[in-house]
Amino acid sequence: MGHSLFNPYEYGTDFSTKKRIDGWDPDHSSCKNPHLLLTGQSGAGKSTLLKDVINYLGNKRNKIVFVLDIHNGLEVENENYIQYTARNTSVGINPFEFDYDVTNGGPEIRADILVQLFKKHFIPKAGPVQENVLRVLFVDSYKYKGIYDNDVKTWPLNEIDDYSQDTSSNTTLPTMTDLEDVFQMVLNMVGGKGGVTYQTHIQMELNYYKTKIQEAKSENVKAKYEKLLKQREEEVADYKKTEDDEDLQDLVWFSKYHIDFSKYSNRNVVTTLNTIGVYIRTFSNMNIFNAKKPKFNKNINRLDLSGFTNAGKPEFALFFFDLFLQRVFGKCKLKGEYKDRPAEQRTRGAKCDVFVVIDESRVVLPTGRDKDNPYHMLNKITAESRKYGLGLILGSQRITHYSDDILANIYTKILLQTDPSDIPTTNKKLKIQNKDLLELTKYNDVGVIGMGGIYKAVHMDLFEQYKKQ
Repeated sequence: MGHSLFNPYEYGTDFSTKKRIDGWDPDHSSCKNPHLLLTGQSGAGKSTLLKDVINYLGNKRNKIVFVLDIHNGLEVENENYIQYTARNTSVGINPFEFDYDVTNGGPEIRADILVQLFKKHFIPKAGPVQENVLRVLFVDSYKYKGIYDNDVKTWPLNEIDDYSQDTSSNTTLPTMTDLEDVFQMVLNMVGGKGGVTYQTHIQMELNYYKTKIQEAKSENVKAKYEKLLKQREEEVADYKKTEDDEDLQDLVWFSKYHIDFSKYSNRNVVTTLNTIGVYIRTFSNMNIFNAKKPKFNKNINRLDLSGFTNAGKPEFALFFFDLFLQRVFGKCKLKGEYKDRPAEQRTRGAKCDVFVVIDESRVVLPTGRDKDNPYHMLNKITAESRKYGLGLILGSQRITHYSDDILANIYTKILLQTDPSDIPTTNKKLKIQNKDLLELTKYNDVGVIGMGGIYKAVHMDLFEQYKKQ
């Protein structure tokens, strides 16, 4: 611990020797990875310390920081405050956004990921038939917007690359309302016994648009369906009724958008559609999954998600967490390993430039079988993101909330006031040799700092300041 550090976060003084100890510098060679874990029982000052660390990273070290704030309590100076609400939010996140990566990205790969996310958060008992129908619906939602997996020229670069202004594809990403459109057109075709005629399907399509106009909760949604209705009415205006329904094949919705209806020919498709339709309609009515993404235009971007937890919609908050963590990790990974990037892309630090902060992280931590799942986003980020310049900061009340893998992959740990009943378990999980060390956290200004496997009790500067006030 005797390295010369550049502008570290100062912890304080050693409890025993009273000497200053080296602080935390995620860019220094002695710091094996940029991750940080913070625990402390209620009232221990965990949120106060987290805010101080966020301020240090964003305002003093010029890092890009995304704060996923579950309780709306981590405000700091010079932040970009972004509020997501359960109803009528003006900003959102689009599940259909994918990486502009011709090798490992694209609509079909994104569709596979979305299927697994839906299964994880909403329909855990989904079988192969349901998964397949969902996947086809997702892929067809891209086609509905003119985006094709095998034609990268149709990929809307300006929507999937934060730095691009290229709109040459003339396409936009689908949203959850577009997914509902695709779902409803399929259900219309297969819902009747023996199917429906093309003529009937066209009329059902027009009726669907009229209903959506009447039920629209925003002017944008209303305008979308008014445009679709007008366009389709003009397309069928010249048609004269004929006894030959086959004449309408080129006019029917599936032909218009080059969508292969035969992929929905499974005999259980109606039951499957009715099962997943509940979730699709719910998502379609939630503006957070349809609104434009916000501008992350400051070093510190605080995403207030308290509206979801307060409204009793934790499953949607968890879905949001997974989507957001995937996007941040994906964008960092797409740039390549941090050490190999050009110098102009490493101006924010020698080893890392982006951080994600999650307080009360227990709600998003892997549980059950997911604890050992390497593809769970928190497991994946703690294990892999270091080489892509991404750091993760997690806060929770107990060390027992974390899996052994996550603990092993986080180099720096700060343990504040710990409940006496938790001390033996914490000592065992972290392999703390001095069994009396955590007892010292009973003092309000003392924390136990762990770097690697070395732990010290420290008089924390931050809490010393509060004592003097």
